[in-house]
Amino acid sequence: MTRCCTGKGVSISMIAQDYRGKSIPSATYQVLRGYGNILECHGYRESTRTLNLFGRRGECGIIYLADMTGRELGFWHRAVVFSAKRPGDMPDWKYRRLLNREYKRLCVVPCISVSLGQTAIQALAQLYQRHRWRYGDGYCIECGKDFQADGAFCDEDCQHSHIHNEWIESTDLCVVCNTRFEPGILIWHHTNYAKDETIDVCRSCHSKIHSKRHTQLAHLKPVDARPRPPPPPPGPRPPRGRCKGWCRGKGHWYLADDGTFKCSVCRPKPRPHQDGMKLWTPGLWRQ
Repeated sequence: MTRCCTGKGVSISMIAQDYRGKSIPSATYQVLRGYGNILECHGYRESTRTLNLFGRRGECGIIYLADMTGRELGFWHRAVVFSAKRPGDMPDWKYRRLLNREYKRLCVVPCISVSLGQTAIQALAQLYQRHRWRYGDGYCIECGKDFQADGAFCDEDCQHSHIHNEWIESTDLCVVCNTRFEPGILIWHHTNYAKDETIDVCRSCHSKIHSKRHTQLAHLKPVDARPRPPPPPPGPRPPRGRCKGWCRGKGHWYLADDGTFKCSVCRPKPRPHQDGMKLWTPGLWRQ
């Protein structure tokens, strides 16, 4: 079990202010100060020029930064903003590899919340996007070989194999005609409604299954009928015909609060449109 570092014996000089000099709540400051103690235990050191900023020098001259100054992310998030500064001669694949490795190391540290900075998001997004043919971290995403160069594949064979496998995984197969379609095109055809057994078929094959001409697909028809929901209970029935009062049938029946039907003209108080009552129209209640 990983034990959380409490930072006892570590002296840090964090202040309860952001980069603009505005004070932050004391509760948030105590949380960020605890983050600083944890970062000190994992190799980070506080900057002597910028307070609330921690850094660690990695291999090949890269500098990892843990920013708690509030410059990129507000203090109310209570998170450490992770980014890195790379040397000018470092290739892109090396930068993405080291940045991803350090970010994963900080994510497994307990009792700390880590968020990515804007530059780190742009760099790591090139590793996790769906079509990353021109980017990579020096590892082949198909065979895992360390070829230490830009790109995502070590050779053309791995590229063609990965494209083919990704196309198979991202498409759906019709079980009747064995044709692949884009996601969302196939239909769930029920072969048994009672057991909820379905198969994926395309629209053309689905129409052939229910057609009387194609008898070779008759074995895929449902073995039972589609269950229908029970009919709703009958509602209150209004009086037959129009109102026979002094309105001479000009009014409409409406359901009053007491559960009886009244005429909207002969009983003008309260009027239905003023009290929010429902007017009766043919088809609204079951006959």
